[in-house]
Amino acid sequence: MTPGECPKCGGPNLAGATYCQWCGSALVVPRPAPPLATLIFDDDDSVNPPDTEREESDDDEGGFGRHPPANLLARLLFAGFVGFLIIIAFASQNPATGPTSPYSGLPGGGSGGTTSVFITQILVTAPPSACGLNGADQGAQELINTDSFVLSWTLPASDAAVPCTVTNVSAETSGFSATANLPITVTSADIGTPLNVSFTTPEQYEGPLYLYFG
Repeated sequence: MTPGECPKCGGPNLAGATYCQWCGSALVVPRPAPPLATLIFDDDDSVNPPDTEREESDDDEGGFGRHPPANLLARLLFAGFVGFLIIIAFASQNPATGPTSPYSGLPGGGSGGTTSVFITQILVTAPPSACGLNGADQGAQELINTDSFVLSWTLPASDAAVPCTVTNVSAETSGFSATANLPITVTSADIGTPLNVSFTTPEQYEGPLYLYFG
């Protein structure tokens, strides 16, 4: 059948006419064939139809679809590098020089874990016969990571009469002990004799140390 020919009466009609001009019958208008779909090959060689909606959404909303922009990858790498440096800095910090109280574990200080002793003053009492040691106080002593120390007095410690004798020494503060090579007798020929006393300390302490010579 030629274009425009009426399927009922066979009369000719103009191209595009919808009704036959001879018998009035409706003419069949041929529909064009749908266009073939365009095939797109992805990186993995699979075939997919075009996702126009997703592509337009990515473009309009700032999305990046399958492939993130290079500047985002650089930011992620930089953030990871900064985090690595922070971890290294904390791991390499020396606890002994960290921002903690110098009297860690003492009253008013930080947590314990090391020997930290701060003796604010050494207060000495002794009888008059003990070579002038009564009141021969000594100043503050700070001990970190050690539990012993040595102090020295020169005998006689004051204008005491000689001869004189020091027979014993004791630490009157709980947790401390004191030892010395006693007894010592000082004569006029021995003026200036040193008296060395060794102390052991508790693990944590802050305050005065009371000492007695006999």
